[in-house]
Amino acid sequence: MTKPTLTTQTMAADYATLARALITLGRELNSTQWYPVNEEQRRLLRWCMRHRTAVEALRGLLVQAGSDFRSLNEACVQHGWPEMFQAFDGDGLGVLALLDLALRWEHEATRTTLRARNSNSYPAFRVPAAGAEFYRLRGSDQPLVRLRSVQNSGPNASRRQSVWLMIKDRPADGFELIRTAEEAMDQCRPELRPSCKVIVPMIDLNVDAELTELLGLANGSHQITQARQGLRIRMNEVGARAEVATVAVVTKGGSRPAYEFDQPFLGWFTQDDRDGQSVPLAAFYADYDCWREPQSL
Repeated sequence: MTKPTLTTQTMAADYATLARALITLGRELNSTQWYPVNEEQRRLLRWCMRHRTAVEALRGLLVQAGSDFRSLNEACVQHGWPEMFQAFDGDGLGVLALLDLALRWEHEATRTTLRARNSNSYPAFRVPAAGAEFYRLRGSDQPLVRLRSVQNSGPNASRRQSVWLMIKDRPADGFELIRTAEEAMDQCRPELRPSCKVIVPMIDLNVDAELTELLGLANGSHQITQARQGLRIRMNEVGARAEVATVAVVTKGGSRPAYEFDQPFLGWFTQDDRDGQSVPLAAFYADYDCWREPQSL
């Protein structure tokens, strides 16, 4: 889903804040029924249904809804984000969902340098063997590594936070990124190997994406006309932090975005007989090589 504005292969995505935004909008509109217009929206809604209980139980996830975009933009700035809402009229409703996960490594890590496969050297940190867990993944010769954090005290004592890392080819999009993470945690099995340290490059990742795939998702007479997500992820020898800001706006009425045939497609002609029945005629599959203006019909 998330399409990064970066020129590299770096990407990031979060469905939990998106799900919480939709849950909040549904409550404000007194309707939990959403009507998708594309496959990306269907995927998101299925994910929301499957994980709704877990999303609503998350600690550190804040939500603010309102009909004044100025107040919502002030909330963005107060939490360290730029103004993310465009102007919308009084019939509109906006929601801001914020997630902030900060953790310190369970065992103290040390600074080091990592020479990567691209022959460049990067600042990194070394986690002692006691601070990492290794898991096997079916069909992969690379392990899944879990870096543990200091356990919370007080009412959240049972909610240990972790960072999971694996070496793998870049997923196609945000949905595939999240699905890869879920499948890895579902399929992983503890790996019995001699204790070893883990060296990880320090990370300073920033992604800001317009979620255009969500436009047109409807709830009654309202539909989403704005959707945006910002993510900041940082890791060093002290710990890690993930910050997410997701915004969505629904407005009443308005036209849905045009459905675009923006990739190769198939088609055919028909000619109805007297009973209104027809058979496919001159069926075709139009790849990019034939996308051009004809000289005449």
